[in-house]
Amino acid sequence: MISGNRQNNGLEVKTRSVGLGAAKPRICWGVRRGRRLVCKEPVTDEAIIEEVKRLIEELKGRIERHKDRLESAAFIDELIGLLERWLGKHENEKGRKIKEARRLARKMIELLRKFRERWVEVYWRQLLELMELLEKNAIDVIVTGENNNDKSLTIRLYNKDVAVEVDKVAKSGNITINLTLSELEGDDVKVLNTFNDKKVMEPLQRGWELTDGGVINDHPAMNTAQP
Repeated sequence: MISGNRQNNGLEVKTRSVGLGAAKPRICWGVRRGRRLVCKEPVTDEAIIEEVKRLIEELKGRIERHKDRLESAAFIDELIGLLERWLGKHENEKGRKIKEARRLARKMIELLRKFRERWVEVYWRQLLELMELLEKNAIDVIVTGENNNDKSLTIRLYNKDVAVEVDKVAKSGNITINLTLSELEGDDVKVLNTFNDKKVMEPLQRGWELTDGGVINDHPAMNTAQP
């Protein structure tokens, strides 16, 4: 097995050459090095290996099911369209809060358009390449966690600007997939304290805690994909 780097669409990707007899991906325990994890030692527990394979198949299946929307960036276009319709609906309304909201909506549209361009030119291509390398068993599958009800089991795949994380969530057994994209432009904004009413905030906080709350490293935590 030989490690190497190759260029594809101007992107450097770490790959592993596979021989004629190589039929298995390299599944290894991860250790942190900088912002990412690297392989420390091979996973030998057969139960964990089988669960990792199941997570890999789930990842492949979901990307295939949503391939048209991902390839066309339809999910970004829908967000842009939603914001543009909102702007049109509230274009002539007056007031400080609505004026600030329109400014934020325009800034979000600007950032989403930049994100769309980078998604098509960079992120989607790198995600496809990850899937191709995974199909050829030519990429490291990095594992953390445990295969039980107390701690989630996670696999990670890395490309230059795209990181894929697949989690089998502890207790529920649900499978979640997260993409981390680098080199995205953002902006700092100041917003009015819209939710300063305790009667409004408490139900919102309790709802988020019930649906998205959890415990990570003995500390309360929340992870949500909701806007």
